[in-house]
Amino acid sequence: QAARDLLAEADALAARGLYAEAAHVLLLRSVQDIEKHKPRALRVSLTAREIAALKALPEAARPAFAAIGRVVERSLFGGAAVEAADFADCRQAYEAFALPAGWGG
Repeated sequence: QAARDLLAEADALAARGLYAEAAHVLLLRSVQDIEKHKPRALRVSLTAREIAALKALPEAARPAFAAIGRVVERSLFGGAAVEAADFADCRQAYEAFALPAGWGG
């Protein structure tokens, strides 16, 4: 249910054309998901790229997290616009990331 609520929140931002903000919400929630499943894996100083490379992150979840991180990084640090298609990719990646099967091991 939490993942569905988050997607609804991100979709609402995207519906207003706030694609960068919507993608950022997905990234922040992904970090929270990692903290929930692997509480000792993260440190405050880690970047999204470093988190995506952590051995503690399940192999099935890693590409999805990295995809979201790339979009947010380009937006926040590169000033690139996030378009509807970029958000759609992030949304799909979050759905894959949040699947319980990805956290089974």
